[in-house]
Amino acid sequence: MKHQLNLPSKAIINSFIVAILTAICIVMVPTAALAGDVQSQLEDYLEEAEEGYDMLYFEDAIEAIQEGVALAEREGVRSQTVGELYILLGLIRHADGDDSLAEDAFVQAIESYPDIEVDRMYSTPATDELMANAQRRADPPTDEPSDDPQPDIDDPPPEDEVDPLTHSPIPRADAGESLVFVAEMPADLPVFRVHLHHRRFGEDDFAQSEMEPTDATGFSYTLDAGQVHTSQLEYFITAIDRSGAVVAESGRRTNPHRVSVIGDAGPDDRDDVDTPPDVDEPSAPSDTGFYGALAFGTDLGFLPGGTSPTAHQDRNVAPGLAPAFAHSLLDLGWRLSEHNNVGMYFRWQFVPGQNFDALPEDRYEDASFLRSKDECFGLGLPGDCLLGVKYEYVISTDVPNFYASVGSGFGRIRNWLQLKQTTVADGESNPDPNCLHADGSRRETHFDDDIGHYCKLRDTVRTGWFHFGVGGGMYIPLSTSFDLMADTYLMVHVPDTSVNIDINLGVRFRL
Repeated sequence: MKHQLNLPSKAIINSFIVAILTAICIVMVPTAALAGDVQSQLEDYLEEAEEGYDMLYFEDAIEAIQEGVALAEREGVRSQTVGELYILLGLIRHADGDDSLAEDAFVQAIESYPDIEVDRMYSTPATDELMANAQRRADPPTDEPSDDPQPDIDDPPPEDEVDPLTHSPIPRADAGESLVFVAEMPADLPVFRVHLHHRRFGEDDFAQSEMEPTDATGFSYTLDAGQVHTSQLEYFITAIDRSGAVVAESGRRTNPHRVSVIGDAGPDDRDDVDTPPDVDEPSAPSDTGFYGALAFGTDLGFLPGGTSPTAHQDRNVAPGLAPAFAHSLLDLGWRLSEHNNVGMYFRWQFVPGQNFDALPEDRYEDASFLRSKDECFGLGLPGDCLLGVKYEYVISTDVPNFYASVGSGFGRIRNWLQLKQTTVADGESNPDPNCLHADGSRRETHFDDDIGHYCKLRDTVRTGWFHFGVGGGMYIPLSTSFDLMADTYLMVHVPDTSVNIDINLGVRFRL
């Protein structure tokens, strides 16, 4: 109960002023303070609670204690100040005659700070007994929080347990000019400190620098111009809570962001870095340069009808799906920039060959390029080939790199199908020669209500000569020069029409 509200004393006026000033400070302190050090706020709550307790304003004291411990729980803080808040709560509960709640508060005090004790000014035999009971019940933490927690960059938590922070990776920088790193923290995370980890080309270890708050959730760090002079910088950003656990990140030690440094500003004057004399630094991988990819894949085609089979050109093919089976893909090109690649591809579909020489010549009376029966441009490879150009736009430069592609070219693709051939040519006694093996034996026969007995003939539909396509895929970096590649490519072939989709897996190297 509050007393003598109509007779304010000097102590009451002082308490009132302190309460008003504390409230104003709490309102004006930006959220960034919570991302830094909350200890000063906890001490303010403790001071306010002690004044309320000394003046028997228990309700005000409890309100300050509750706000303080709520802040500590939200920020993951365990300290002596938090323990003293709980001790004060226990003393108030004891004064109110509820020793059970008092002992519970003492337990929380010990679990917040194991060495906590009741101040001798407030200690009584009854509180000593409650404290002894609380010590038997408490389960204090085995590891005390550090005053200067550091992120564990060598053994970070799994990536799916860490929230991403907002940061735009820096692709390039000018040598000899300072470099500003900016990061935005999720507002709902208990961020205590934010660190930038950076190293220059040729260095083994990352240097760690603490980023400074710029607003409620923003942080930045400016790397001195003298440290921006090698061909490449690598960096990543970590945000930690009070215990040092990483709660948000952008990049990590095993997969840092890379900055290509343009120009040469010469070595800096730092004493802690020894640059070996007369050592030529190899050029770091850049966003431009040659690339080559080799992949293997399979294909599924759709035949809309209208194109005759290769060996049975008098037959009609109904619309439907037809596999194109296995192929290899060679892609060579140039990386124009971080987001743009252009190259040429050669696709060889390795399938069992067909004996085109045995086909009637009148089927190839037109000896034009489009009607040529040669396989794979006459290179002697069994199967058919495509040659084309492709443009890739890299949508995401993070890991993995996702891209979209568009291209066109010429050549043919071979779609496999089986034809139904009736087993007799005339009457019931003369089998159709197409249903006989080379040794004169009959092929396996089947029955259909519409056509009767039939055998299956293997044939192909060769579509093309021209095609255009769209696709997409991703690159997963395996090292600074090699990527794992997964690619899909949807093609439309004309004038002999089909729609085919390739699925490819392979590797890409970059120079």
